[in-house]
Amino acid sequence: MNAPYGLAISGSSLLVANSGAGTVTAIDLASGATTKASFIAGLSSPRSVVVSGSDLFVANYTTGIIGKYDAATGAPLDASFISGLSTPSALAVYGGNLLVASFTSGTIDEYDAHTGALRSTIPLISGLSGPAAIAVFGNSVYVANSSNGTIGLYSASGATVDAAFISGLGSPVAISVYGSDLYVSDSGSGTIAEYDNSTGVSVNGALVSNLGGAFGMVVVPTPTAPTPAGPTPSVIGIALSEKKKLVTPRARLVIKGTASGPVTGVTYHIGKKSGPASGAAVWHFAVKLKPGKNVVTFVAHGAGGDSAPVKLTIIRRP
Repeated sequence: MNAPYGLAISGSSLLVANSGAGTVTAIDLASGATTKASFIAGLSSPRSVVVSGSDLFVANYTTGIIGKYDAATGAPLDASFISGLSTPSALAVYGGNLLVASFTSGTIDEYDAHTGALRSTIPLISGLSGPAAIAVFGNSVYVANSSNGTIGLYSASGATVDAAFISGLGSPVAISVYGSDLYVSDSGSGTIAEYDNSTGVSVNGALVSNLGGAFGMVVVPTPTAPTPAGPTPSVIGIALSEKKKLVTPRARLVIKGTASGPVTGVTYHIGKKSGPASGAAVWHFAVKLKPGKNVVTFVAHGAGGDSAPVKLTIIRRP
Protein backbone atom coordinates (compact mmCIF):
# COMPACT_ATOMS: atom_id res chain seq x y z
CA MET A 1 0.00 0.00 0.00
CA ASN A 2 1.06 3.58 -0.63
CA ALA A 3 -0.73 6.14 1.58
CA PRO A 4 -4.02 4.16 1.76
CA TYR A 5 -7.04 6.34 2.48
CA GLY A 6 -10.54 5.21 1.52
CA LEU A 7 -11.91 1.68 1.82
CA ALA A 8 -15.00 0.04 0.31
CA ILE A 9 -16.46 -3.46 0.01
CA SER A 10 -17.39 -4.90 -3.38
CA GLY A 11 -18.59 -8.49 -3.23
CA SER A 12 -15.76 -10.54 -1.71
CA SER A 13 -13.18 -7.81 -2.29
CA LEU A 14 -11.87 -4.95 -0.17
CA LEU A 15 -11.06 -1.97 -2.39
CA VAL A 16 -8.30 0.35 -1.15
CA ALA A 17 -7.60 3.85 -2.48
CA ASN A 18 -3.82 4.30 -2.57
CA SER A 19 -3.44 8.05 -2.51
CA GLY A 20 0.34 7.95 -3.00
CA ALA A 21 0.30 5.50 -5.91
CA GLY A 22 -2.78 6.85 -7.67
CA THR A 23 -4.43 3.44 -7.73
CA VAL A 24 -7.25 1.39 -6.25
CA THR A 25 -6.13 -2.05 -5.09
CA ALA A 26 -8.41 -5.10 -4.78
CA ILE A 27 -7.82 -7.41 -1.80
CA ASP A 28 -9.56 -10.70 -1.00
CA LEU A 29 -11.63 -10.18 2.15
CA ALA A 30 -11.27 -13.74 3.38
CA SER A 31 -7.50 -14.16 3.00
CA GLY A 32 -6.16 -10.61 2.86
CA ALA A 33 -4.26 -11.46 -0.32
CA THR A 34 -3.95 -8.85 -3.04
CA THR A 35 -5.94 -9.98 -6.06
CA LYS A 36 -5.16 -6.98 -8.28
CA ALA A 37 -2.69 -4.29 -7.22
CA SER A 38 -3.89 -1.86 -9.91
CA PHE A 39 -7.60 -2.63 -9.99
CA ILE A 40 -7.83 0.99 -11.19
CA ALA A 41 -4.75 3.02 -12.16
CA GLY A 42 -3.92 6.53 -13.38
CA LEU A 43 -5.74 8.29 -10.55
CA SER A 44 -4.74 11.55 -8.87
CA SER A 45 -4.41 11.20 -5.10
CA PRO A 46 -7.62 9.17 -4.60
CA ARG A 47 -8.99 9.90 -1.13
CA SER A 48 -12.39 8.21 -1.01
CA VAL A 49 -14.14 5.27 -2.68
CA VAL A 50 -17.76 4.19 -2.39
CA VAL A 51 -19.72 1.34 -3.97
CA SER A 52 -23.36 1.67 -4.99
CA GLY A 53 -24.80 -1.43 -6.65
CA SER A 54 -22.54 -2.22 -9.61
CA ASP A 55 -20.93 1.25 -9.61
CA LEU A 56 -17.73 2.36 -7.90
CA PHE A 57 -17.10 6.08 -7.38
CA VAL A 58 -13.58 7.39 -6.77
CA ALA A 59 -12.69 10.91 -5.56
CA ASN A 60 -9.48 12.33 -7.11
CA TYR A 61 -8.36 14.89 -4.56
CA THR A 62 -5.83 16.91 -6.57
CA THR A 63 -7.65 17.09 -9.92
CA GLY A 64 -11.12 17.60 -8.44
CA ILE A 65 -12.67 14.75 -10.41
CA ILE A 66 -15.07 11.97 -9.40
CA GLY A 67 -14.63 8.89 -11.58
CA LYS A 68 -17.23 6.17 -12.08
CA TYR A 69 -16.13 2.55 -12.61
CA ASP A 70 -17.48 -0.98 -12.73
CA ALA A 71 -17.31 -2.21 -9.13
CA ALA A 72 -16.64 -5.83 -10.19
CA THR A 73 -13.98 -5.29 -12.87
CA GLY A 74 -12.60 -1.77 -12.33
CA ALA A 75 -13.38 -0.90 -15.97
CA PRO A 76 -14.03 2.84 -16.42
CA LEU A 77 -17.65 3.83 -17.01
CA ASP A 78 -16.81 7.54 -16.94
CA ALA A 79 -13.40 8.56 -15.57
CA SER A 80 -14.58 12.21 -15.41
CA PHE A 81 -18.10 11.57 -14.19
CA ILE A 82 -18.02 14.83 -12.19
CA SER A 83 -15.30 17.44 -12.69
CA GLY A 84 -14.33 20.97 -11.66
CA LEU A 85 -14.48 20.21 -7.94
CA SER A 86 -12.25 21.55 -5.17
CA THR A 87 -10.38 18.93 -3.14
CA PRO A 88 -13.09 16.21 -2.97
CA SER A 89 -12.24 14.36 0.22
CA ALA A 90 -15.21 12.13 1.06
CA LEU A 91 -18.07 10.36 -0.71
CA ALA A 92 -21.31 8.70 0.33
CA VAL A 93 -24.36 7.38 -1.52
CA TYR A 94 -27.96 7.24 -0.39
CA GLY A 95 -30.81 6.43 -2.72
CA GLY A 96 -29.93 7.90 -6.09
CA ASN A 97 -27.80 10.66 -4.58
CA LEU A 98 -24.02 11.01 -4.39
CA LEU A 99 -22.70 13.22 -1.58
CA VAL A 100 -19.31 14.85 -2.18
CA ALA A 101 -17.37 16.70 0.54
CA SER A 102 -14.87 19.45 -0.28
CA PHE A 103 -12.04 19.59 2.24
CA THR A 104 -10.98 23.19 1.64
CA SER A 105 -14.41 24.78 1.22
CA GLY A 106 -15.96 22.83 4.12
CA THR A 107 -19.07 21.87 2.19
CA ILE A 108 -21.01 18.84 0.99
CA ASP A 109 -22.75 18.96 -2.37
CA GLU A 110 -25.37 16.55 -3.67
CA TYR A 111 -25.28 15.03 -7.17
CA ASP A 112 -27.43 12.64 -9.15
CA ALA A 113 -25.60 9.30 -8.82
CA HIS A 114 -26.82 8.20 -12.27
CA THR A 115 -26.14 11.32 -14.35
CA GLY A 116 -23.63 13.31 -12.29
CA ALA A 117 -25.88 16.39 -12.38
CA LEU A 118 -25.58 18.81 -9.45
CA ARG A 119 -28.82 18.82 -7.45
CA SER A 120 -28.49 22.44 -6.28
CA THR A 121 -25.99 25.31 -6.57
CA ILE A 122 -26.40 25.80 -2.83
CA PRO A 123 -24.36 23.24 -0.82
CA LEU A 124 -26.39 20.61 0.99
CA ILE A 125 -24.23 21.17 4.10
CA SER A 126 -21.77 24.00 4.76
CA GLY A 127 -19.66 25.38 7.59
CA LEU A 128 -17.64 22.16 7.99
CA SER A 129 -14.03 22.03 9.15
CA GLY A 130 -11.88 19.76 7.00
CA PRO A 131 -14.57 17.13 6.25
CA ALA A 132 -12.72 13.84 5.87
CA ALA A 133 -15.53 11.25 5.92
CA ILE A 134 -19.29 10.90 5.49
CA ALA A 135 -21.58 8.11 6.71
CA VAL A 136 -25.30 7.82 5.98
CA PHE A 137 -27.70 5.80 8.14
CA GLY A 138 -31.42 6.04 7.42
CA ASN A 139 -32.17 9.76 7.18
CA SER A 140 -29.10 10.77 9.18
CA VAL A 141 -25.83 12.05 7.72
CA TYR A 142 -22.71 11.94 9.91
CA VAL A 143 -19.66 14.04 8.97
CA ALA A 144 -16.14 13.74 10.40
CA ASN A 145 -14.52 17.19 10.76
CA SER A 146 -10.82 16.39 10.92
CA SER A 147 -9.72 19.98 11.58
CA ASN A 148 -11.80 20.73 14.68
CA GLY A 149 -12.18 17.21 16.10
CA THR A 150 -15.94 16.84 15.86
CA ILE A 151 -18.57 14.60 14.31
CA GLY A 152 -21.54 16.57 12.97
CA LEU A 153 -25.03 15.13 12.59
CA TYR A 154 -27.38 16.33 9.84
CA SER A 155 -30.62 15.23 8.23
CA ALA A 156 -30.63 13.85 4.69
CA SER A 157 -32.12 17.18 3.58
CA GLY A 158 -29.06 19.00 4.96
CA ALA A 159 -30.65 20.45 8.11
CA THR A 160 -28.28 20.67 11.08
CA VAL A 161 -29.26 18.32 13.90
CA ASP A 162 -26.09 18.82 15.98
CA ALA A 163 -22.92 20.28 14.43
CA ALA A 164 -20.90 18.94 17.38
CA PHE A 165 -22.74 15.65 17.94
CA ILE A 166 -19.44 14.23 19.19
CA SER A 167 -16.61 16.58 20.18
CA GLY A 168 -13.19 16.57 21.83
CA LEU A 169 -11.60 14.26 19.24
CA GLY A 170 -8.09 14.59 17.86
CA SER A 171 -8.49 14.28 14.10
CA PRO A 172 -11.41 12.06 13.04
CA VAL A 173 -10.74 10.82 9.51
CA ALA A 174 -13.05 7.82 9.00
CA ILE A 175 -16.52 6.89 10.26
CA SER A 176 -18.81 3.92 9.79
CA VAL A 177 -22.29 3.05 11.08
CA TYR A 178 -23.28 -0.52 11.92
CA GLY A 179 -26.50 -1.33 13.73
CA SER A 180 -26.89 1.10 16.61
CA ASP A 181 -23.19 1.95 16.70
CA LEU A 182 -21.11 4.71 15.12
CA TYR A 183 -17.41 3.90 14.76
CA VAL A 184 -14.87 6.73 14.53
CA SER A 185 -11.23 6.40 13.48
CA ASP A 186 -9.16 9.17 15.08
CA SER A 187 -5.72 9.62 13.51
CA GLY A 188 -4.81 12.06 16.27
CA SER A 189 -5.14 9.47 19.05
CA GLY A 190 -4.53 6.36 16.94
CA THR A 191 -7.80 4.79 18.05
CA ILE A 192 -11.15 3.58 16.79
CA ALA A 193 -13.93 4.52 19.21
CA GLU A 194 -17.52 3.27 19.43
CA TYR A 195 -20.50 5.56 20.07
CA ASP A 196 -24.27 5.21 20.25
CA ASN A 197 -25.40 6.56 16.87
CA SER A 198 -28.61 8.07 18.26
CA THR A 199 -27.21 9.88 21.31
CA GLY A 200 -23.48 10.30 20.63
CA VAL A 201 -22.73 8.74 24.01
CA SER A 202 -19.41 6.88 24.14
CA VAL A 203 -19.74 3.09 24.31
CA ASN A 204 -16.01 2.33 24.09
CA GLY A 205 -13.50 5.17 23.68
CA ALA A 206 -10.70 2.84 22.63
CA LEU A 207 -12.32 -0.14 20.93
CA VAL A 208 -9.10 -0.43 18.88
CA SER A 209 -5.92 1.38 19.91
CA ASN A 210 -2.26 1.89 19.00
CA LEU A 211 -3.02 2.56 15.34
CA GLY A 212 -0.78 4.63 13.11
CA GLY A 213 -2.73 7.06 10.93
CA ALA A 214 -5.78 4.90 10.17
CA PHE A 215 -7.39 6.99 7.40
CA GLY A 216 -9.94 4.42 6.20
CA MET A 217 -12.40 2.05 7.86
CA VAL A 218 -15.22 -0.33 6.95
CA VAL A 219 -17.21 -2.67 9.17
CA VAL A 220 -17.49 -6.25 7.92
CA PRO A 221 -19.96 -8.42 9.90
CA THR A 222 -18.50 -11.71 11.14
CA PRO A 223 -20.23 -14.67 9.47
CA THR A 224 -22.18 -16.75 11.96
CA ALA A 225 -22.08 -20.53 11.95
CA PRO A 226 -25.36 -22.36 11.31
CA THR A 227 -27.18 -23.37 14.47
CA PRO A 228 -27.01 -27.14 14.98
CA ALA A 229 -30.30 -28.98 14.78
CA GLY A 230 -31.75 -29.90 18.12
CA PRO A 231 -34.10 -28.74 20.84
CA THR A 232 -34.28 -25.02 21.43
CA PRO A 233 -33.23 -23.90 24.91
CA SER A 234 -36.28 -22.62 26.73
CA VAL A 235 -34.68 -20.50 29.48
CA ILE A 236 -34.05 -16.79 28.88
CA GLY A 237 -31.59 -15.06 31.19
CA ILE A 238 -30.27 -11.51 31.58
CA ALA A 239 -27.35 -9.97 33.45
CA LEU A 240 -25.87 -6.52 34.00
CA SER A 241 -22.21 -5.71 33.43
CA GLU A 242 -22.43 -3.02 36.13
CA LYS A 243 -23.13 -3.19 39.86
CA LYS A 244 -26.82 -3.06 40.71
CA LYS A 245 -26.38 0.33 42.37
CA LEU A 246 -24.32 3.18 40.92
CA VAL A 247 -23.56 6.74 41.98
CA THR A 248 -22.50 9.24 39.30
CA PRO A 249 -22.43 13.00 38.58
CA ARG A 250 -23.11 12.39 34.87
CA ALA A 251 -26.38 13.20 33.10
CA ARG A 252 -26.05 10.18 30.78
CA LEU A 253 -24.66 6.68 31.18
CA VAL A 254 -24.33 3.71 28.86
CA ILE A 255 -25.57 0.58 30.62
CA LYS A 256 -24.27 -2.74 29.27
CA GLY A 257 -25.28 -6.33 29.80
CA THR A 258 -25.72 -9.79 28.34
CA ALA A 259 -28.64 -12.11 27.73
CA SER A 260 -28.67 -15.88 27.36
CA GLY A 261 -30.85 -18.43 25.64
CA PRO A 262 -32.76 -17.87 22.36
CA VAL A 263 -32.98 -14.13 23.08
CA THR A 264 -34.45 -11.82 20.44
CA GLY A 265 -34.28 -8.50 22.26
CA VAL A 266 -34.03 -6.56 25.51
CA THR A 267 -36.35 -3.82 26.73
CA TYR A 268 -35.81 -1.12 29.35
CA HIS A 269 -38.40 0.32 31.73
CA ILE A 270 -38.04 3.67 33.53
CA GLY A 271 -41.18 4.74 35.35
CA LYS A 272 -43.88 4.84 32.68
CA LYS A 273 -41.38 4.86 29.81
CA SER A 274 -40.14 1.74 28.05
CA GLY A 275 -38.49 0.76 24.80
CA PRO A 276 -35.85 -1.45 23.18
CA ALA A 277 -32.20 -1.53 24.18
CA SER A 278 -29.55 -1.89 21.48
CA GLY A 279 -28.44 -5.47 20.78
CA ALA A 280 -29.68 -8.78 22.13
CA ALA A 281 -27.18 -11.34 23.46
CA VAL A 282 -24.83 -8.42 24.13
CA TRP A 283 -26.80 -5.24 24.68
CA HIS A 284 -26.42 -1.63 25.79
CA PHE A 285 -28.66 1.32 26.52
CA ALA A 286 -27.85 5.05 26.88
CA VAL A 287 -29.94 6.34 29.79
CA LYS A 288 -30.63 10.00 30.58
CA LEU A 289 -30.50 10.60 34.33
CA LYS A 290 -32.48 13.04 36.43
CA PRO A 291 -30.94 14.36 39.64
CA GLY A 292 -31.41 11.96 42.51
CA LYS A 293 -32.61 8.37 42.30
CA ASN A 294 -33.18 6.64 38.93
CA VAL A 295 -34.44 3.03 38.74
CA VAL A 296 -34.07 1.19 35.42
CA THR A 297 -35.41 -2.33 34.86
CA PHE A 298 -34.32 -4.57 31.98
CA VAL A 299 -36.08 -7.66 30.63
CA ALA A 300 -34.84 -10.06 27.92
CA HIS A 301 -37.33 -11.57 25.47
CA GLY A 302 -37.14 -14.62 23.24
CA ALA A 303 -38.71 -17.81 21.95
CA GLY A 304 -38.57 -19.28 25.44
CA GLY A 305 -40.53 -16.41 26.99
CA ASP A 306 -39.25 -13.53 29.13
CA SER A 307 -36.44 -13.43 31.62
CA ALA A 308 -36.82 -12.41 35.21
CA PRO A 309 -36.37 -8.62 35.37
CA VAL A 310 -33.05 -7.19 36.51
CA LYS A 311 -33.10 -3.83 38.26
CA LEU A 312 -30.41 -1.12 38.35
CA THR A 313 -30.52 1.84 40.73
CA ILE A 314 -28.52 4.93 39.71
CA ILE A 315 -28.06 7.91 42.00
CA ARG A 316 -27.12 11.09 40.17
CA ARG A 317 -25.30 13.53 42.41
CA PRO A 318 -24.00 16.82 40.89
